[in-house]
Amino acid sequence: MSDRPKSTVSPTPASSAAPPPPPEPDWERHPTFRHTFLAHLPPDVAEAAEHLGRGLYHLVLALPGEPHRGSWTAARLQATAADLRFHAAHLAALAEERHTSSLSSTDFHLSEWSLPWALQLEEVAERIESALDVAGR
Repeated sequence: MSDRPKSTVSPTPASSAAPPPPPEPDWERHPTFRHTFLAHLPPDVAEAAEHLGRGLYHLVLALPGEPHRGSWTAARLQATAADLRFHAAHLAALAEERHTSSLSSTDFHLSEWSLPWALQLEEVAERIESALDVAGR
């Protein structure tokens, strides 16, 4: 568990009382490029990059041999923790924008909410890594 101070900013807007949707069941629709990267591209270029990424992903799956020694589950969980840390850092950068950029009122509040979300992702990454440490003993 993180010893970082928790923000008092609500991580969800008060008007959003509905429960979040479940995770997308077909995560392999977006296997290669992060949406945080694709956001920098025009929509038609992003769609082409996603198509290329799916092809690359299926090509890699067809390679002979095993990609990791040991637990494939542990390797994927470690990769998930790394991705969560990336997204936590990305959210933290968005949170910092309220100090470094001129933002609209709405964007300012979104920027504020980004810090608690970043801390939550860091906590999940820490929990995954702790579970991996325990399982590795």
